[in-house]
Amino acid sequence: MSELGRRRFVGRDVWLTEMVHRVGRGNVLSRCEFDRCNIVGPAVVQFIECDVKRCATYDPPDAISWPLPSPLPERLTGLIVLRHCAFRDCTFEQIGVVGFDSLPFDLAPAAGERPRHHLRGPRQLGRQP
Repeated sequence: MSELGRRRFVGRDVWLTEMVHRVGRGNVLSRCEFDRCNIVGPAVVQFIECDVKRCATYDPPDAISWPLPSPLPERLTGLIVLRHCAFRDCTFEQIGVVGFDSLPFDLAPAAGERPRHHLRGPRQLGRQP
């Protein structure tokens, strides 16, 4: 089975928009585990019942926070929904978050320079950096 057919990813560059097209259902990616991965956008996501531990971002909170519209529409076009996913020791790059202020976790500032892996393009999904 290919790397994309699996639900657990370790130490990879994960191009979120390509992954949701390959292993998601519509705009929803569910029950995936990411350990020590670089989660790469550009993308806007909504976390629903996700476990996020020891993760970081290169962008300040005001740059990644997207407020939920009120009243909430039935559907938000372009939004990637992450449901029941786990993220451990990951870095998020160019990822906006809907409902960021209400999240039960913190994304710490990432140390060091922004990685250059985003220059390789989405064909690197699932491959070692």
